[in-house]
Amino acid sequence: MLTKEERIFVLKTFYKSGATTVVNEWGIHFRSKPPSRQTVYDIQDRFEQHGSVMDAPRSGRPTTVSTDDNLLRVCLAVTKSPRKSTRRLASELDLSQRSVQRILHNQNYKSYIPRLLHGLLEDDPDRRLQFCGLILNQHKHDPNLFNKII
Repeated sequence: MLTKEERIFVLKTFYKSGATTVVNEWGIHFRSKPPSRQTVYDIQDRFEQHGSVMDAPRSGRPTTVSTDDNLLRVCLAVTKSPRKSTRRLASELDLSQRSVQRILHNQNYKSYIPRLLHGLLEDDPDRRLQFCGLILNQHKHDPNLFNKII
């Protein structure tokens, strides 16, 4: 997907010297892979038909739930209580659960499940050394100790 700047460059260079020059000069101005000659011709056709290098608006039913007001309501609710489920948020905000999920996804919120992590306490290294010493001492007295454990 080309940016607006890249499409304008394609169009200007195409009208100056052709599609092959666009592909050849692409590396001077941009670091990405150059567009194919067919893409250059498509951009030129789109400009001549619609007067713009940008894509035409998409067809289909427009989204009516993802308004700025609902976006703000959902983001504030998540900021206020981040542990709430999308189901509960949806019922409190009078939106569908899928709409809440879509808004959170578009705002780059990530879901997570809190997990219990076992951390080391201050005296744990000392107790570990003590246990290792105990096991090594018992192994000296009973060489078959490790065979009995498993």
